[in-house]
Amino acid sequence: MTDTLPPLHEIMTGRPRPFHLRFAAALAELAPGTVLERRDHSRLQRLRTNARCRLYGLREVDVPDGEMPVLLHQALTSGARAYAAEFDVPLAVHGYNYQAFLRHRDRARRLFESPSFRALFVFSDWAKRSFAMHFGEETAAKCRISYPLASVQSDSSRSDRRYDFTFISTSFRLKGGPEMLRAFRSVRQSVGPDATLCVVTNLKEARHCVGDLSSYEGVEWRSSNLDEAAIAALLSETHCIVHPTFFDSFGIVVLEALAAGCAIIATDMASLSELVTRENGFLLPLPIGGVVGDMTIPQFSVGRTFCTLLDRLSLHSFERDLAAAMAAMASDPVRRARCQAAARDLYRKRFSLEAWTANMRADLRAAFPELDAS
Repeated sequence: MTDTLPPLHEIMTGRPRPFHLRFAAALAELAPGTVLERRDHSRLQRLRTNARCRLYGLREVDVPDGEMPVLLHQALTSGARAYAAEFDVPLAVHGYNYQAFLRHRDRARRLFESPSFRALFVFSDWAKRSFAMHFGEETAAKCRISYPLASVQSDSSRSDRRYDFTFISTSFRLKGGPEMLRAFRSVRQSVGPDATLCVVTNLKEARHCVGDLSSYEGVEWRSSNLDEAAIAALLSETHCIVHPTFFDSFGIVVLEALAAGCAIIATDMASLSELVTRENGFLLPLPIGGVVGDMTIPQFSVGRTFCTLLDRLSLHSFERDLAAAMAAMASDPVRRARCQAAARDLYRKRFSLEAWTANMRADLRAAFPELDAS
């Protein structure tokens, strides 16, 4: 049994996110000769896939006949060819449309339970539990956890870091930006005026939420159009990332922060408890969130509507908890250094390329025993 696998036929549907491309690159190393077919290159291709999803209620594509096992990204197929699929959350099966799930869930479940469907790659244990809730235990039994890969361009060993805290999100309101800013202001009053914060976000939205950005002392503002290399460089200059999100399923920025050796302050929802522990930071309870337990709340899935609700609520208790966590991190450099070391260790054990490769090798061999017979 060799370390590499025979080639597969990998098919991407829709517009891939960066972690999908990292998945494909890592798979090509694990299974040399893998054929990557991208059905996202033209607007017409994407329109056809989306139109079919609207018509039939789920993301389903045709797969040509062949002997090579198939790995589909963000789609299912009804053919007899042996295949596995990769999805982030259950509603992705239905184009993130809750009404389509209600109408077409049984067809999706039948496709998951088909003998030709061998494995479902999901990005966390939370996602596995969510798929079990939506599509049943037989589907859950086929789930295999494949954590997203970080870009891994950061220097995780740096101790001379410029920023005490960094917040990174294009969705300033939905990810708790206003509460984070007020908590940071409290930290500067209680711990000392030298505390620093870098905020990477949609600056127009931030101004709409909190007014004049220059009035927040100790804060450096950056537009959210930074590329992966710039984000990695910023994280390597950051002691602690603050991610007080009200709506998340995974939190890629937290994964990137682990890779950079940052301590973490985040909210306890969805997959975040798999990334944040008592050893590497703080996981804060939420008074309200777009995800409850293993279920995404449909009424909160429209970001603008949920943000309007957040603006109408008093979240002072959560803000105080957040300020206390930030103050504890800023005032205790020894504890912070322990958190940073634990972040690096957790990343190496659970989320590194080496961990991904070992898990993927075992999962593909279990799903496709014919690979070792070829």
